[in-house]
Amino acid sequence: MPTNRHFPTREERKKLKNGFIDSTCLIPRAVQAPSPDISAGSEDDALSRISGMGRLWRLDPSFLLLLGILLLSLSLRWVRLGEKSLWIDEIWSIGISRLPWHAFLWVVRNQDPNTSLYYALLHLWTRLGNSESTVRAMSVLFAVGTVPGVYALGNRLFGKAEGLIASALLAVNAFHIQWSQEARGYSLVVLLVTLSSLMFVICMERPSRRNWALYALISVLAVYAHLYAVLVLGSHWVSLIFLRRREVPWKGLIGSAGVMGTLMVPLALLFSARAKDPFVPLGWLPNATWAAVYDVFYSLAGNAEFPGSHGGKSILIAYFVLCLMAVLPAIKGWHRSENSSHLWHLGLLLSWLFVPIASILAISVMQPMMMSRYLLICVPAITLLAARGIQSIRFRWVSGIVLMVVMGLAGLRLPQYFQGRASFLEWKSVTDRVLAQARPGDAIIFCVAPGRLLFDYYREKYHHGVDGRLDIVYPQFTAEQENQDPRTLDYLPPISNGFVDSVAANHDRVWVVVYHDHFALTREASRRIEEGLSAKLPEVWQSRIDGVTLFLYSRASDAKQLLPLN
Repeated sequence: MPTNRHFPTREERKKLKNGFIDSTCLIPRAVQAPSPDISAGSEDDALSRISGMGRLWRLDPSFLLLLGILLLSLSLRWVRLGEKSLWIDEIWSIGISRLPWHAFLWVVRNQDPNTSLYYALLHLWTRLGNSESTVRAMSVLFAVGTVPGVYALGNRLFGKAEGLIASALLAVNAFHIQWSQEARGYSLVVLLVTLSSLMFVICMERPSRRNWALYALISVLAVYAHLYAVLVLGSHWVSLIFLRRREVPWKGLIGSAGVMGTLMVPLALLFSARAKDPFVPLGWLPNATWAAVYDVFYSLAGNAEFPGSHGGKSILIAYFVLCLMAVLPAIKGWHRSENSSHLWHLGLLLSWLFVPIASILAISVMQPMMMSRYLLICVPAITLLAARGIQSIRFRWVSGIVLMVVMGLAGLRLPQYFQGRASFLEWKSVTDRVLAQARPGDAIIFCVAPGRLLFDYYREKYHHGVDGRLDIVYPQFTAEQENQDPRTLDYLPPISNGFVDSVAANHDRVWVVVYHDHFALTREASRRIEEGLSAKLPEVWQSRIDGVTLFLYSRASDAKQLLPLN
């Protein structure tokens, strides 16, 4: 049923100008009660009324359901958290987080200004440890925190039932779970755009300086967490086409936009500099195609991204039908100019879902930018639309069955994901393989330089960092530099002309670790190294471990015996 909330008139907005956020927006309407009149009666009577409200909150079924959903969300995101091997992007996060603050700021200025807020938080978080589980746990907490945020937004837009349904759908969304279990900033930006959208709705209905200031602050933090958050802020403005002009608090809206623009100037300047002189060229991003757009919606509906994933079309179809059920009644109401506030609530979610995807598709005409995980920011929108579709079903018992079916379809995706996650041990396996078969005097080259950081991480963790047999000739740096010098994070340091010849002349055996060899940038570097070594050390053997290829160039004739092919 349409919500009975209405947008305040100009007179009402004037009265609310210096007001506070309506804290009851976060409490289910069934629980909301008139504020106790503390001035009436004795102090003990007032205190007893307040404590009675607290007991009512604790016993409310919706609160207990939300608590259960939170526990489910935490449990699913903790499953096999530390079993998967770290990968290139995660070691980049760890590498930045362990730098001193002055070196951290150098990286933000000269290498990667994106997700700087996440890196700063991880810098503090890693004081607890740097194991796989520990560095990923912060992302889990951000993801779990998004669940009550989605509930609060759903409750504000439609009602507590929609809020609970949306939070339950988010809890079992395999795509959200996947990127909640990585030491990357994706779950942080999803949390922040959810809170930003919640504050936007509050500001539209109860505009005040404090509300607009809080909206601006959260929105700016979201952009510093990931640049794509700007697309969600743009969708807020696009959603205004679903409102009558007189219902829009333009003064507060324009003022908050000015504050956000001012606070984002430093980030804009950094991105402008990186666009002219990129740290890593964006050629690795795939071209935007209609298949790529399909993959985005396939993932948003609750399908994790990992090799061998299949069978997720049923949940995509279910989400499509439910979103259609949510939108069709509103379209009819739009033609009749009925219930502008309810129409805007749906329009906000539609804008949130489609504006970021359409914007990236348009930008990709000039520069490919389409990446499913970057558009994780749209997951709250699609879950809220699906929740509205479920709740729009006339008979409650039917809507309950539909919810169970959708939850079941989402749950069926999880065992396959967790199994695939646990089997992803590429960099740990590479480290074990090389250290088990290396000989004194062997040299090793990492064609993607962060591969050395991963090698050092697992050598230190499982082999106690003690191994004098290997001469790491590329990239070269000491353990002290690894924790102090931001240049150790370079993706592909320059290779001198005589480098390969020198390595072949001074070593009888050379290991080469190749990764990301399907990208033009790294493929050219690895080709030069492989061709140079094969001319000097003709005995070659190789092994493939997930996405990493190991080569052994040797003058000896027993190379094949030392490295069995996978």
